[in-house]
Amino acid sequence: MFDTPGSFWWQTHYSGGGRNAAADSVCSSEPLVVQPLQPSIATTPSPTSLTIGNGASFNDTATISNGYFPVGGIAPGDVTFKLYGPFASAAAISCDGTAAFTSTNAASRVNDSTASATSGSFTPTTVGVYQWTAHYAGNAQNLFADSGCGVAAEQVTVSPVAPSLASTILLSDKAKVTGVPGAGNPAGGVEFQLFPSADCTGSAIHDETVTIDAGGLAQTTSATAVAAGTYSWKVTFTPDTNVNPNYVGAATTCSPAQSDELATISYAGNSPIH
Repeated sequence: MFDTPGSFWWQTHYSGGGRNAAADSVCSSEPLVVQPLQPSIATTPSPTSLTIGNGASFNDTATISNGYFPVGGIAPGDVTFKLYGPFASAAAISCDGTAAFTSTNAASRVNDSTASATSGSFTPTTVGVYQWTAHYAGNAQNLFADSGCGVAAEQVTVSPVAPSLASTILLSDKAKVTGVPGAGNPAGGVEFQLFPSADCTGSAIHDETVTIDAGGLAQTTSATAVAAGTYSWKVTFTPDTNVNPNYVGAATTCSPAQSDELATISYAGNSPIH
């Protein structure tokens, strides 16, 4: 049995005897060529489908079959994995461009005719269909082998992910200061205070003063995101007596029994929006 491929020659030697002289055959007349084996290679991705994100990755395992890998023999050789994609569909797959990922790994003996190798892991950042290919470099006893392109069993489908969806309620406020006939238009500012209670107790989570316009209107300049709970607005008008001294201050009613502006907020779950 030959463990190494190559060219060999038989030579026969006759030792002679009696009246016959010794004789040798011509060495080059009996050649014997031992060819390396032609193995085949196929790959199996793991997994073949996944959802993008959260660090999800996949790899590929190549199986080299019909080779010669005896116990104690030489190393089987390397396998180079290439991953192409993403493609919109399997029909669009091509392996002519630059690979999205390349990994070269040493194959290990499985039995006398089989060896295997596993690629590194690839973490996709774009959805679509990916195609693995594998090239076995061979060794002194085995020829190289390629898995080819477009093999359905060597494809991985990366699907889009549904994002988490949450909402939060924003509270804002608007006030109108209405003057009295004959006293002129009021002038001054409105202080908006938002409290996390039903009666304006506690510390205000929003507090700003806005100058009223010519029509007596004022509005908070920003909205406040709130968690589930009960909230109350307190609105206080402070007149500008330098512009019109005919008005004094005023405020909205803020009590649990009767509040001008009371809001109860509830959520089905906790919102991640702050």
